[in-house]
Amino acid sequence: MAPYFHPTGRVAELELPSSSSSNIRYDLRQRATVPELLHSSSTESSDLFGPGSPQSVEKNERSPIVLRKQPPARCRSEDGGSRRGSASVRGGHGKEESGETDKSLYYRDYFASGAHRKDLKRTPWISKPVKGSEEIWIEAEQEAVEWLSLFYDLVVVAVLTIFSTQHELSNPAAIPIFLSFFVIIFWLWVSQTAYDMRYQGNDALNRFFKFLQIGLFIYQGAAGGNWNPGRIDRITDDDPYGARSSQHEDALQSFTTVVVAFTVSRAIMALQYLICWFQARKSGRLTAHIGMNVAALVASGILAVISFCIPATSQAWKVAKLVLFYSAIGVEVGNVFVAVLLKVNIPVETHKVAERYGAFTLIILGEGIISITRSFSRAISGLSDDDSGTYIQVFLTILTLFLLYSFLFGTFDKNDHTGHTRATIWQLVHFPLCFGILLLVAAMVNVVVTLSATHGITLILSILEPYSEAITGDAPPILDPGHLKYASKYMNKLSLEPPFAQTITSIFVQLNQSAPSLDPAVVYVQYAAQIAYSAFQLYGAEIPIEATNMYYTLYALNTTWTPDAAERLHARDEAVHMFNEIVQEILNDSFTGVLWLLPVAGCVLILTACRSMLWYRFVGPAHWVHHGSQLIAGVILGLLGLLDIGPKHLDIAQLGEDDVGTERSLNPLYQVLFHEIPLVIIAMVYLVVYVGSGAAIWFLQRRQDKQERSRDKGKRARGEMDEKGPDGDDGERGLAVELDSEAYPLEQVR
Repeated sequence: MAPYFHPTGRVAELELPSSSSSNIRYDLRQRATVPELLHSSSTESSDLFGPGSPQSVEKNERSPIVLRKQPPARCRSEDGGSRRGSASVRGGHGKEESGETDKSLYYRDYFASGAHRKDLKRTPWISKPVKGSEEIWIEAEQEAVEWLSLFYDLVVVAVLTIFSTQHELSNPAAIPIFLSFFVIIFWLWVSQTAYDMRYQGNDALNRFFKFLQIGLFIYQGAAGGNWNPGRIDRITDDDPYGARSSQHEDALQSFTTVVVAFTVSRAIMALQYLICWFQARKSGRLTAHIGMNVAALVASGILAVISFCIPATSQAWKVAKLVLFYSAIGVEVGNVFVAVLLKVNIPVETHKVAERYGAFTLIILGEGIISITRSFSRAISGLSDDDSGTYIQVFLTILTLFLLYSFLFGTFDKNDHTGHTRATIWQLVHFPLCFGILLLVAAMVNVVVTLSATHGITLILSILEPYSEAITGDAPPILDPGHLKYASKYMNKLSLEPPFAQTITSIFVQLNQSAPSLDPAVVYVQYAAQIAYSAFQLYGAEIPIEATNMYYTLYALNTTWTPDAAERLHARDEAVHMFNEIVQEILNDSFTGVLWLLPVAGCVLILTACRSMLWYRFVGPAHWVHHGSQLIAGVILGLLGLLDIGPKHLDIAQLGEDDVGTERSLNPLYQVLFHEIPLVIIAMVYLVVYVGSGAAIWFLQRRQDKQERSRDKGKRARGEMDEKGPDGDDGERGLAVELDSEAYPLEQVR
């Protein structure tokens, strides 16, 4: 064995082909040998370098070491790895005596140093189940890598992200539409995850099926743009060729596409279970649970096909179409409960359940971060330069999401085992929990958007006030260039056509004419409506269809100037009324997007506590301190939902700073929102629960530690007295204590 220096600096040993046992040190980082190497014995040199090698070299001569493929030798490094190679020596100025130089081995060793070595095996076509065991389906080394499941989860959440962008939860009417689509997406993910945790192997067939499922998810996400189950019936009576009819046609096409994709996914999964059924039967395993899944999937697919075939020509047929489709999902959910009650399903390792559902919940929270970042970006790029309230609201939103993460995962460890029945219920809790998180995030985003948009529209009204006074005659019709420059700085951020300065200048030119061609008052109000409409779009506020129709109606007004003053006044009042209606309609719709904020925040906290209680039973009072605080705080936040009771119609005249929150016609929640404190309430409640429960548990733990130390000190004192006996000498009693302490260690006594 001959050691040599590896390029990383480690020393390895070279098994020489000769019988020599001399330990010769090489340095492969330099192409030169240690001079003493060439002064070895003639036998060793002959055996090492082959016939005809130089037997003696002058002391100061250096000869490079080269590596070649022959004769073969084995290199063994100190960490146990082995490689085959060879070594030969040639003179510094002479010709190599045997073979040709092979530098590839040196470079291979250099670049491969420190890399993990493993055998690259072929991917099997299909994974075979374990025989003689009902606990596991395949061996651990045959299971699919976790990256495939994570990639699948990301695709699902990407579909939800696209859908939430197209169907924003900006008002209560959007919740049923979002829920109807979320049920489909969530159940497709749950059913596929249930199969993956039990049967998915690292084989080509499962990868192919996963590719198909991912494609179907993307197909459904693309088709969900016009999703609205309430509009899938065809318009046959009024306006069969108008915009309303087109909306119903688009909704029906979207629903049909989703039903087709759902049916195909059920067929693919049924085929996957059917393959597992044949494998289980061939291996002598139980097949009842697999057969139940196949039957449920087939029944689900049949119901979906029937729903697809029913024509939605009336309200009754539309209801039947929807009931049949969602009954298909209900059949599969019922199959899960039946399998649990009959105990025929293969139990899943709970760490897999925790890992998959935990990752999905984290991705849902990540979707919330994306939404709040998008709204924050719109807010800070809006009209106002000093809207510090937006920064505070975003900070409170991030704090709430981080505290929610702490409640969900602060004490959760996926490797902690729990019962299979509890794990099944734990999985079901994630449906309302994930949907609640989405609702909570949407409501917090609506708060940020509503407050920033309200601040922006208030700024616009204040900027336009001098022009409005000039139009109404309350101020002289003189255009101030300084104010025009100031106003243009803000208005140029909007998509206005024509530009602001050009339009205002033209309006004032018409205003100073005795008989202008256009009525400057009506033209000004129309342009002000365009400014407000563009500002709401800039902040990301949802524009209701009623406001859009009113906007087009305003622009359809006759702007021709008439010499009749009464007629001009009537036209101006009508335009101003439409402008107020447009702004009020958008604001009212935006304000309704925060109505569910407080009760949903409470429900999410309650579900978080239930999720933890299903998995854990903490020892001592810490269990109720940790979970009880969350339950109580959740109930309190839920009761604060009573603040929603009251009128919800906002008057634009109450947007002035002096009237904010003082109008008794508004419901209490709107008054709280005007003071920008709804997110303060949620963040403070979450923070008090987190810090308070942590402090209480710390205090209880400290008191318990003191009690244990006191008991230990007393036991040690009593033990010393017992060892000495009543007369001060060791006796049988001391022996008994010693034996008892051996039989019952101190940890068990505690």
